[in-house]
Amino acid sequence: MLFDSIAANMQIYSNKLSQHLKQTLAKVYLVAGDEILLQNEACDEIRQACAKSGFVDRERYNFETGFDWHGWQDSCNAMSLFANQRLIELRLPSSKIGTVGSEAITRFCNNPPQDTVLLIIAARIEGSPKWVKAVSKDGVYIPIYPLDHEQLPNWLKRRAKQQQLTLAHDAAQLLAERVEGNLMAADQELEKLALLVDKNTTLTRNIIGKAVADSARFSAFNCFDHAIDGDALSACRALRHLQEEGTEPAALVAAMAHQLRTLAQLKQFAVQGKMDEGIRAMRVQRKRQSAVSNRVQSTSKAQFEQWTKLASQADLMSKSVDKENAWLLIEMVLLGLAGKPITTQHYHL
Repeated sequence: MLFDSIAANMQIYSNKLSQHLKQTLAKVYLVAGDEILLQNEACDEIRQACAKSGFVDRERYNFETGFDWHGWQDSCNAMSLFANQRLIELRLPSSKIGTVGSEAITRFCNNPPQDTVLLIIAARIEGSPKWVKAVSKDGVYIPIYPLDHEQLPNWLKRRAKQQQLTLAHDAAQLLAERVEGNLMAADQELEKLALLVDKNTTLTRNIIGKAVADSARFSAFNCFDHAIDGDALSACRALRHLQEEGTEPAALVAAMAHQLRTLAQLKQFAVQGKMDEGIRAMRVQRKRQSAVSNRVQSTSKAQFEQWTKLASQADLMSKSVDKENAWLLIEMVLLGLAGKPITTQHYHL
């Protein structure tokens, strides 16, 4: 069934996309997020559904500086050269596309050509752009979120089944630890294992330990997310990995200062009994809202002030020969955020 009313006014998650496409096909899809593997797979599902429904022509556009939005809109409104139904893909490196771009996409959503499906592929959406609201109203918005450390093992087990392998739960946990946050690396490791072992083999923790390298992808935000979740061990592991990779502590301190400012501002909202308003104002990601809210509620204003002073001192050390102590101070902040504070008496705050 094509273009049923069920397809309009929707936001669905990628794991529900297959079910949706079996029922209907929308005129507009927006697949947005920073997890490239999941985004690519969602787009492939939409392309396959379009091809199956007769949308065989495919036109691609990449937004860049000087992009001709009027020309793009004229092309969308023109009939397909061979009178075929077509899929138009528009790739956006950012959700900030300017007024002209926003109006062009909104007009398409309000009055889409009958022979066309529009697939917009974008980075993570920042704020609430007008054109995204138009897509959500008249089409389907599929936000792509990175998998957290609790979701990753089950994702890996499902992925292994596609390779005709069974992944034991403790083996999935170890593989998740080795490739944390890096789904491309995880997928590659499973493909490699499928070549090395017999089909329908159960992959044990011992097999994973011997066959899979530690290729975890860490960032400053991994550290802070783990700390805010109360997972001190994972926060410190991520920090050590960044240090071993040669990350400059100054870069980490800058990200930490930003996080602490956000949390301190949320504390002000919480004190006034306006936590929900603060969450919206600070644009906290939906999947992080519960953990962030709990951490802010359980932390005093004095603690945030203390961590901010530690971050300031770490910043000074990171720009001197005393970089090792900068790492120690960063770790102290992370432990504090995780609810495992250690003494700061050796540092004059």
